[in-house]
Amino acid sequence: MLKKIVSILLTTVFVISCLSTFANAQVVNFGMDNFSKRYDYENSVYKDINEDDWFYGNVVSAYELGLMNGKGNHRFDPSGNITVAETITIASRLHSIYFSGSDKFTESDPWYQSYLDYAAENDLIYYFPSNPNEMATRDFFVSIINSAFPNEEYETVNSINEEDIPDLSESYDKDAVMEMYRAGIINGNDKSNTFAPERNIRRSEVAAILSRMVDKSLRIISADYALINDFGIRLFRETYEKGKNVMLSPVSVITALAMTANGANGKTLEQMENVFGTDVNNLNEFLMDYIRSLPNGESSKVHMANSIWIKDTDDLSVEKEFTEKNIRYYNSEVVKAAFDKQTLKDINNWVKSNTDDMIPTIIDEIPDDAVMYLINALAFDSEWDEKYYDTDVWEDVFTDINGKENDVEFMHANVYEYIEDEDAVGFIKNYIGERYAYVALLPDNDIQIEDYIKNLNGLKLSSLISSPEIIKVKTSIPKYESEYSNDLAGTLEKMGMEEAFKKSSADFSLLGSFKDGNISIDSVVHKTYIEVSENGTKAAAATSVGMVGATAVAEESYKTVYLNRPFVYMIYDREYSIPLFIGVMESITK
Repeated sequence: MLKKIVSILLTTVFVISCLSTFANAQVVNFGMDNFSKRYDYENSVYKDINEDDWFYGNVVSAYELGLMNGKGNHRFDPSGNITVAETITIASRLHSIYFSGSDKFTESDPWYQSYLDYAAENDLIYYFPSNPNEMATRDFFVSIINSAFPNEEYETVNSINEEDIPDLSESYDKDAVMEMYRAGIINGNDKSNTFAPERNIRRSEVAAILSRMVDKSLRIISADYALINDFGIRLFRETYEKGKNVMLSPVSVITALAMTANGANGKTLEQMENVFGTDVNNLNEFLMDYIRSLPNGESSKVHMANSIWIKDTDDLSVEKEFTEKNIRYYNSEVVKAAFDKQTLKDINNWVKSNTDDMIPTIIDEIPDDAVMYLINALAFDSEWDEKYYDTDVWEDVFTDINGKENDVEFMHANVYEYIEDEDAVGFIKNYIGERYAYVALLPDNDIQIEDYIKNLNGLKLSSLISSPEIIKVKTSIPKYESEYSNDLAGTLEKMGMEEAFKKSSADFSLLGSFKDGNISIDSVVHKTYIEVSENGTKAAAATSVGMVGATAVAEESYKTVYLNRPFVYMIYDREYSIPLFIGVMESITK
């Protein structure tokens, strides 16, 4: 009977509270912006930690954000543990700040009772612990803390499978553990990537987890994800030409090059891996997982295909391991052909078919010394999550890189993810399913587009996109269609991949051998296409690595971002935190 009365009283209080809220028309914003710096850390705060400790930055961040207190007498006690009650208290405070902006709780007896009640009411826990004062295990801590934020705050930034965590089966909340690993909030207990679920959690580990949860720039991004971002931005910077609507697909280019690198050896391989930012074996594993993850629905489709075309001649001997590796990791088709006019037609038809007719040709001729082509084709076709109506589209002026004004059609809409750095503003507009998004960055009026691109940074860009400000953004996107083509050989040489293009000394011995001379890369032809319209976006890319055998050679708060002058854009994979396409729009005509 007592429980029933308490329930009725709680319900009554809740209703009154809701009525009061509506009556005062108060809007409570929720999200990561509710966490802000409260204190300034000084070296005298904690005497038992120093700058050489792996957790130093995390402890400082947790202190400044008001997430953790010390143990008194200027001690943080990094090796100490926390209790079950303290774990639930932290989770309750995180949840309350995120959803209400406040971490004020009423006093209770025992001290933790109000936090336990809050956790139960908000589904952070499903049972009351028998002994709240016992030490919390890593498994318990991660499970409870994970429930403090909604799933969308745990964007995947790391490629990791269940089998990569040796002791995951010992955890009772595998989903929470996997989500935190993939989000870069936890990264294993040792070099073997174990989780150690039954071990008590240290206060230093708690500080690391809390600071990474609240400050996404501190999350650990695996080299696999970072390398695609970094490689793509570096390639984009080096390829950029003022006055041209450059667009690249970093994923397409690095996939074609990774296939080629499976045949490289010695200094040639070393230089290729330096440009990639990782060794080719890691790259193979990452790209295999990524290709398998691509969606293929009616409203959102990403299609990737790979092929290897080998000249049918007795002079060329191709290593079996090279082709088998590319079949295993990239599902590559392997075709022996005469390398005549029919082969030229077949290669271009293959590219056309695998890019949904968006790229009709990839090569114009087959040189006499060509012995192999390694080709990647990528097609993207997705509808907007929120489509435009006819009334959202009207003509306006786009001012190009030379100051010329052109009348073009613009699509107008409100979105709710705003991004900003010191030199540009932008927004994120999702495609259906919300895995992919159109990301736009508009440099400030006093910043030249070429200067902005020169200073682009992959890690900074990833952090920017993963932590947007949730606010209404009035946007306009011009309708446009663009094609781009370039041989990236010179660009890749400038980036440090010189040896692969040297006809006399390139080492592709793991690929095979050519009777009359050495095998080297002759060209890296990259073509892209994009169409942005009311319905969504279609985009495609193809990359061909040509190998030759050489003998010697105020009301409501809102932001405004109108893309009516040169801007940078991306089709961004939010799940994997990598750009599928990246480009710059400098001029648009009807």
